[in-house]
Amino acid sequence: MNSLRRTIRRLIIEASEHICDDFIVELEKRFEKRMFKDTQYYDLVNVYPDGCEVIIAMEALEYENVYLNGIETVGDDCVRKGYARDTLQSIFDLADEMGIYILGTADPFESKDGSSDDRPDKQELINFYKSMGIKVVDGEDLVRAPQER
Repeated sequence: MNSLRRTIRRLIIEASEHICDDFIVELEKRFEKRMFKDTQYYDLVNVYPDGCEVIIAMEALEYENVYLNGIETVGDDCVRKGYARDTLQSIFDLADEMGIYILGTADPFESKDGSSDDRPDKQELINFYKSMGIKVVDGEDLVRAPQER
């Protein structure tokens, strides 16, 4: 039965002309959508019970490519608790189901107030992405192909 469901889902996905847009719409169902003030742009936010949040910015490209513009964990004492990993894994699970490639760049966020708040530097960020199964190309470009399950 699971095999049949997967086959049907794959056929539906392959028939879709706008698979990347469909992927973003599905993410919008799973995460909170937070609009930027006075714009049409928004981020997706995964809110955890302790008040920590993971903010995700993604953009549908063409074909089956989606660009991860950024992912950031915010909140008091929220960095390095596995929230970004958990959020990315749920995004990757959906990407695998839908046959989506995730592209991006390893570009660390700096603290908003200039303080050192234990955010990862570029090499730590690259190592994190590699640990998530993302290939790093040309030093900082990220590519994750959909995984077969």
